[in-house]
Amino acid sequence: MPVFHTKTIESILEPIAQQISKLVILNEEADNGSPMPDLSLPLQVVQQAAENLIKVGHQTCETTEDSWMQNELPDALNRVKKACEALEMALVDFKSDSKSPFGKRKLVEGERGILQGISAILFILDQSQVRKIINSCEQVIEYLSITELIEKTEDLVTYIKNLTPVLAKMTREVDSREKELTNSTSREILCEHLEQVKNLIPSFISSIKVVLILNSSIETNDKQLIYFAVENKDFLIKQLTYEINEIINVLKLTSFDRNLSDHESFILLKNEINNFESNSKKIIEWLSNKNLANDSREVKDVQKILENFDTLMEKLDQNENKKLYDLLKNCQSVIKNLLNSEKNENNKMGENSSEFLSNQLNEIMNYLDEINSASDKSWSCLTFIERLELTLKWLRNPTQDDFQIGELAARSIIHDSKKILSKETNIDDRLNFEKFIDRCDYMIDEFINLSNDIKLDRITVKSAAKKIQDSLSFIIKRINRLMIQIFADQFYDMSAPLHKLNEIVQKSSSDQIIEEKFNEASIDFLDQSEKLCEITSNLSLSTNYVKTRNTTDRINRLTLRIKELSPQIVNSGYTAIKFPGDSNFDENFQLLSKKWETNISTLQKVIDDIIDSESFIIACEKSIIKKTYETQDAVLEKNSSVIVNNALSIAQKVNRILKITSHEIENSEDKIFVDRILISNDKLRKSLPYFIHSAKSLALDPNNKENYLIWASSNEQLIDAIAAVRESISNNDNDSNRSFISNDDYLNSYLTQFDDLRINEEFSFNSHQPKYKPLPVSRPTPLPDLIEENENEFPEPQNNQPILMAAHDLHYSINQWYTTDNDIIAVAKRITFLMAKLSELVRGQNRSNKKLIDTSKQLYDESLEICRLARLIAEDCTDKRMKLNLLQICERIPTIGTQLKILSTVKATMLGFQGNLISN
Repeated sequence: MPVFHTKTIESILEPIAQQISKLVILNEEADNGSPMPDLSLPLQVVQQAAENLIKVGHQTCETTEDSWMQNELPDALNRVKKACEALEMALVDFKSDSKSPFGKRKLVEGERGILQGISAILFILDQSQVRKIINSCEQVIEYLSITELIEKTEDLVTYIKNLTPVLAKMTREVDSREKELTNSTSREILCEHLEQVKNLIPSFISSIKVVLILNSSIETNDKQLIYFAVENKDFLIKQLTYEINEIINVLKLTSFDRNLSDHESFILLKNEINNFESNSKKIIEWLSNKNLANDSREVKDVQKILENFDTLMEKLDQNENKKLYDLLKNCQSVIKNLLNSEKNENNKMGENSSEFLSNQLNEIMNYLDEINSASDKSWSCLTFIERLELTLKWLRNPTQDDFQIGELAARSIIHDSKKILSKETNIDDRLNFEKFIDRCDYMIDEFINLSNDIKLDRITVKSAAKKIQDSLSFIIKRINRLMIQIFADQFYDMSAPLHKLNEIVQKSSSDQIIEEKFNEASIDFLDQSEKLCEITSNLSLSTNYVKTRNTTDRINRLTLRIKELSPQIVNSGYTAIKFPGDSNFDENFQLLSKKWETNISTLQKVIDDIIDSESFIIACEKSIIKKTYETQDAVLEKNSSVIVNNALSIAQKVNRILKITSHEIENSEDKIFVDRILISNDKLRKSLPYFIHSAKSLALDPNNKENYLIWASSNEQLIDAIAAVRESISNNDNDSNRSFISNDDYLNSYLTQFDDLRINEEFSFNSHQPKYKPLPVSRPTPLPDLIEENENEFPEPQNNQPILMAAHDLHYSINQWYTTDNDIIAVAKRITFLMAKLSELVRGQNRSNKKLIDTSKQLYDESLEICRLARLIAEDCTDKRMKLNLLQICERIPTIGTQLKILSTVKATMLGFQGNLISN
């Protein structure tokens, strides 16, 4: 099948596919009795394009130094040449007989050969370019590995002079490749890793300089300093090598399908491997039982098992699962030999083979036990929303065998929620919510029993599924609220621990007191970094604003970089305080600190995007009120230090609120909304200095009643100002996450509805159904409506029907909206029925090449229409981030539609070829 990972390949294949599709349709019409029309013009166009490509291909072969291309390209060129010859033969034959069977066969062969051959040529040429870029990347990695040869400053100057052009070449080529890729995720990841390389290079050069200085310094007797410096340099080499290798991995990709999760793939694979156990036992029984020697039915069963082995081995990645792949291959080889031999005449061979297969089976089961734990860990890469979607697929159709993916997804939400809930400081709240989670777990067990009971009607099972869905949704929102509260309590200033460390380094001197302060600050810095990474990871899993794994993966990459960089900053800072005033050591520390702050800043921006602003302000408000109570207790105890610390904490939280609201202002084009926030922000900003001044006075004299009253008044004004900010940013949409989690009392009272909850009890998660307003767009020329009267009746997909499964999921998702006065939903529903029709056609049901190509074109036209409607919505959208996301999706859809048209043409040529074989 063709690949479309670059814009060049897509732009070349599309016009060729259009011409081929016309030929396919003409050929099918001829099969139905119509005479073949004159094909001179369309064939001439196709042949001309193919001949030009062949000419360029041969010229490239002669000039290239790429041995792989020299070996592969001639075969692809020859395939296209033969296809052109087949088209010429078909043209000659049709001139003498417009219904010639031979001409039709040659026409189909030519169509298929042209598309497959040109696709192969384009892929070979593209991969040659990729290998050139990879070669540039590997040259940089080679330069990174020879730093041990740098012994003096002159060597470093030469090293930098040689590295710079190689690095510049790699950067230029990767930049150019990124613009050529069609997949936005691949582009983003490529840019991210390239940016990391650019940012790490200055620190890398600085680390070499520090090693040289320490090695050449006679005064340096501290081996620990040299160890820290070398470790720092090795760490940066490792990081640069990792980032460049990740660039290479992305460059090698020809597709980036994230629709099926790694965990889902693993479970499907594991299920097939588990079937291997029972299959192997059947084979061993067959080997050891002489009565089954000539039983043709048993032999056929063994042959079928062998076919399953082939399917399983195709799904295994030979690099990642090499041991498992080799074991299966050995088993397959033994079974094939046995089937080809006379079993009755060689019982010894059967016994030996039976023993060998038993040993292999045990090895495979042991291997599976080792990687079983990886199955549980792989859920951590999925957000709660993604897991909930997998659960909903299972709840909608519990009788369909989904290899327990849906059930395991639901259990993983419960397991991880309990783990996160352990951080809840309020013991009563934690215990109550743990009970609710346990009840939800019990409901899942009951639902499994219900779905297996054939006597129960569908309505009862559907009602039970709805209760589980509502319960899991409630758990996710409650956990999200907890994580936001923890984040607001502990990380109102994410860079504070580093700033404290930096202050000590800047005051560096070699006395004992500074070193002790540095050790205390470094322990706090490492501890805070570790906590921050853990909390942000949990937050990204639980928020409703992360619906794809791309954001989660990015957060995980950022937290990993922060974790790994933190110890290096401590080591670099320790070296800097040992050499006070030396700019080289200070520069090394500052560069690493800047890199850490860059990662923190990026992480904070991503977190701000996925946190609901109102929910975060509420969490800060609660934390400030808590600090207020603590301050009142401190006044009674005459504890000035607590008063100062609490005032500082409150001030930092207020500044964080102002940053969040500034982010909302930047993101909005709604003037009324922006003006409302600006007014409330101004009020909050003005109340802060008054509060700080009163807190200082109170800390200086806690006994002074007047100071206390002034502080209490300023504190109340500050809290009122925060409430005004919250109200100005509030979203009144009843279905929004904000309105749901903003009220603690509502959440806690809601838990009481679930006391002694059972699957057969009724409850309502929402007091009313959300009302969806019609979108302010209209269709200029309505397309024919493909939806039948009973539009809710949709075919149930099987596991081997991925297109129908996708159509079914989309149809189910959009069924909550009405099509009346809602054009974008009407188009989406038509797309689901077209996808269902396409699923039938590609599986050979109602075989018609014309219908297959026409359906693909209709899908493409509908995708353009839905993009047009979405762009109209984007124009009226005042949320810049939402608008950008919508427009980015609109850019991707036409590309996918074009690829669908090309693939449908390829499939049509294959069906046409099979049809001709049958008729012949």
